[in-house]
Amino acid sequence: MCGKKRLAKKQLSNFKGTITSEKWKKECEEKKGCLFRLVYLFVKRLSQAYNLLKTKFDELQEQIDTEKQAHVDLERKLVLSESRCRQLETSFGESEKMRCALAADSEKSLNDYHDVQTQLELSNSELDERKKLALVDAIRQTKAQTKAGIQHREETRNLTANNKRIKKELEKTEDASAKMFPYPGKYDDARCYNTRQSVTNRCIDFLRAAGTNTTDYNALLKNVVRRSYPGNESPLLMSPKETLIFKAKLHLSEDSLKMSRSLIHEFLGFRVLASKDSVNNLKHSLSTVDNYKIDVVVKEKVTVGKATTKHYSTRISIIDLMKELVKRTELLDHHNQLIENEENEVTLCLQADKGSLETKICVAIENVQNPSIPHNLLLVAMYEGSDSEDELRENALSVFQMWNDITEINYTSKNGKQKTKKVVLKFIGDLKIISAVLGHRGQSCSNPCYLCELVSTNSGPRAQYLKDVDFRVQAVQRSLATYERDALTGSNGVRKDSESLCKVEPCDFAICTVHASMGLCERYFENHINGEINIMDNIDVATGTTLRKQRKEQTELVKKEKVQKTRLDRILAAREEAFCTFNALKLISLNKSNHLKDGRLCSSMICTFYHLPVESRTDAVVKCAQCSGFFHFSCCSIFHPDEKIRAARMKKWKCKTCIKFDMQMHLSAAMTATNTLTDEADKESSELTETTQQRSALDAILLTSIGKTRKQYEILLSSFGCDTRTWYKAFTGNQVRKILREVRIDAIFALLRYTPENARVMKAMKSMAKLMSCSNNKIYSDQEIDSIEALLNDFLEEMKHAFPEEIVTPKLHLLACHLIPYMREHHTWGRSSEQAIEHFHAVINNLKTRYAPVRNLVDRASLMIEDLAIRNWMHDTGAQTEL
Repeated sequence: MCGKKRLAKKQLSNFKGTITSEKWKKECEEKKGCLFRLVYLFVKRLSQAYNLLKTKFDELQEQIDTEKQAHVDLERKLVLSESRCRQLETSFGESEKMRCALAADSEKSLNDYHDVQTQLELSNSELDERKKLALVDAIRQTKAQTKAGIQHREETRNLTANNKRIKKELEKTEDASAKMFPYPGKYDDARCYNTRQSVTNRCIDFLRAAGTNTTDYNALLKNVVRRSYPGNESPLLMSPKETLIFKAKLHLSEDSLKMSRSLIHEFLGFRVLASKDSVNNLKHSLSTVDNYKIDVVVKEKVTVGKATTKHYSTRISIIDLMKELVKRTELLDHHNQLIENEENEVTLCLQADKGSLETKICVAIENVQNPSIPHNLLLVAMYEGSDSEDELRENALSVFQMWNDITEINYTSKNGKQKTKKVVLKFIGDLKIISAVLGHRGQSCSNPCYLCELVSTNSGPRAQYLKDVDFRVQAVQRSLATYERDALTGSNGVRKDSESLCKVEPCDFAICTVHASMGLCERYFENHINGEINIMDNIDVATGTTLRKQRKEQTELVKKEKVQKTRLDRILAAREEAFCTFNALKLISLNKSNHLKDGRLCSSMICTFYHLPVESRTDAVVKCAQCSGFFHFSCCSIFHPDEKIRAARMKKWKCKTCIKFDMQMHLSAAMTATNTLTDEADKESSELTETTQQRSALDAILLTSIGKTRKQYEILLSSFGCDTRTWYKAFTGNQVRKILREVRIDAIFALLRYTPENARVMKAMKSMAKLMSCSNNKIYSDQEIDSIEALLNDFLEEMKHAFPEEIVTPKLHLLACHLIPYMREHHTWGRSSEQAIEHFHAVINNLKTRYAPVRNLVDRASLMIEDLAIRNWMHDTGAQTEL
């Protein structure tokens, strides 16, 4: 019942993780729509310009109305001028009446007649002048006003005509614009992808209508982007965060980023990347160098001549592991990357492995969408050296102590509240480092499994062969308590007086799937396929049916060749010794006084030691049982290596002097030995030549690609992306996964002969492919685990039929006996695997190459730590899921 509840909880967590990924996808799509909104904003700006033109037209219309009002005012002025003229006429009538009155008075005043007449005449003349002047002024003003009115009328008519013409042109322009570029609609109102794409296409069509060729279109697009927003800032300016991600993803140095910034500004006309200071400030805020201890240690290296050389290397270890875990957990939670579960648990995986020269120890958080990527690994220790127990204790003991003390984690959630989660600890690594951490002796001992007390060896009576093994029989399971118990006596494959570095139960150690699949593929299937190909290429050379047997045959030929060559060298040296002895004895027999050298080194009357070549002289002597003298072998006419051995082993050997061996007999024995050794040397040489030819032919098949089938096989593997010449002819985990596809397995066995044995091997390989397809980060239910168990049982049965004479390797035993119990406990298989730490080796190698020019080892290590911290930050914020 607990397993079902836990399964339901993990399925719910997966469902939440899916919702999180959909939200992230939606956010990415909204960011992709940024450019489309900019184009729409340009169109909006164009509409605003049109509205501005329309506003100016309305102002011009208002001006025309103002002129019309001025014309009306002028007409009013004309009316006023006419009324003024009438008033002048009225005043003139009144003056005429006054003149009449004066004339009447003149009759009464005859005395004043002439004066009055004169005044009247003057008054009349003055009145006439005034009247004329008033009339002339009124006429002039009327003409000027009339002329101005006529001009205003003409201007009004022209403005009206222009207004009508502009209206017609605007109507035509609106009609053309409506036909060329209908209103695209608001981008925010477009909810689906097709609608947004339609809006975008309309904007693009409008831009292409303005830019008729590629050059104009590109220039127009640049200007649109450049002038979309007022001010100097570009609308496409990346934030410091985005610029840092851009730099990290492309692995750019500071100079490369600076050059990219200047080139983009030069080509586009606006800035895209954030400033250097803002990026550096963000980078320094993410740095975790202060939480690491970097020591420079002296390492000794043994060279080819067994001389030791000293060099310096760095040892990195984290100071406060919990601090970094809390920081990362908060980032994951704030950016919706942390997968919650009903148990309120966080699973942490300690991963360790040796790659290149360094051993790396990292911590991965399993409560994420894809935990088996290198960006999820937090580096906690790294040192140059092996992954043995002694070096782990020497260089990373403090890290293991901090790891063993972790029980829960307290952090601030995105809501600002304090949360506490229980921590589940796991360990991931290959079989070697797992054995080192637990205090196990390794896979070469009589108890090779670190999870159970199974007794098995690779050879001898304890070896388990596939035809005899019963995988249903379970051995006694190990625990930390049993390791502690066995460490007292050193039994069951546990090192005596050892102590487990990692306080994690063995059942919580993840199955090393990558190494298991690589080991099974190489040991069983690759050996069989390569052996079959070698037989097909040259059936007369190789007699072994598998690659393993053929390599054993090659080793035996190499040993045989070495023995024959050594024997031939000895026979040739013995022949040379016999020939030189014969010449020396011949010269001595002709003139003993001249050729016999003074000072004998043995008891022989004629010592030929100094007559031999320097390289043929030896201090080996044999003792005579009768005279107790010591004699050189050549002085006793003993030249053959076998005869020398027999003489040295004889207890009652007699010298030539004791058996009355004269000079002529010495000459005859030396000559006979020379001829015999010459014939034997020729025979040994021919045998050596034959053995060398057999060994060379077998080497050509095993070590080089000269056979037709071998070449076809390598071409087929290259088409899969699995070239055997990479990685020193050893397949990687990714290459094994590529090969384990049913279609590719059929293609491989199509190159081989059709035999019952090949058919059984192909069936077993397909069964393994089905089984390994279940190794992923999925959470399995109990029913699904039952199905996987059925696949595993089928695979084991097929392996028994295909390789009955092969032994059960520790990796096959690990899958057969411990995979299903692990899955029933954790309901997953490959969610946490060693793939991440294997990929992490490549990341470290790239960083070492990038920062190799930095001479100071501490500064170089600090730069590597900063880069790894940026990768963790990118993963935790969701900006990078896999690089």
